[in-house]
Amino acid sequence: MMNATLSRSSPLVVVDMQKGFLNSKSEHILPAVTTLMDAWWNRSWPIFLTQFYNLPGSKWETLIGWQRLRHSPETDLHEAIKKYSEYATIVRKENLYTSITGDLQEAIKREDWQEVVLCGVATESCVLATAVDLFELAKGGIRPIVVRDACASHAGASVHEAGILVLERFIGRDQVVLTDELL
Repeated sequence: MMNATLSRSSPLVVVDMQKGFLNSKSEHILPAVTTLMDAWWNRSWPIFLTQFYNLPGSKWETLIGWQRLRHSPETDLHEAIKKYSEYATIVRKENLYTSITGDLQEAIKREDWQEVVLCGVATESCVLATAVDLFELAKGGIRPIVVRDACASHAGASVHEAGILVLERFIGRDQVVLTDELL
């Protein structure tokens, strides 16, 4: 895929690049993510930064006993990402895997986007849910593009690769690309 095939002003959705999700298994994607963000910033194309919040009583707490990402500093954007927050639209996700909520959902309804580019964490959950929601949301329209080397799982490479495998089956191999292919 070449840059010329991207529609004018295609948005970049940077999924959950928060301190609580970035660790030794996932932080290696920071250079690829910031490369994408710089490219979008330089073109004045829309960037959405999502932040996940696991509120008390959530399904994560009641069904799987997970109580993380409730407060700062875990919910804070990583420093490398935070510098873009003045330009980007922040999308607060409360107890949701998908990023198709709030300001992003409204923008999708308002704009005539042909593609939405996704990167971030976690490949097997929040990135996957967002890509599938975009795929199903489109009536003939939105192509979700997942940037493989700008996605990771805080659970490690094998879980990331499992997410990529499912993404390629759900949205098609041509929609899973590398940063260099996209830019």
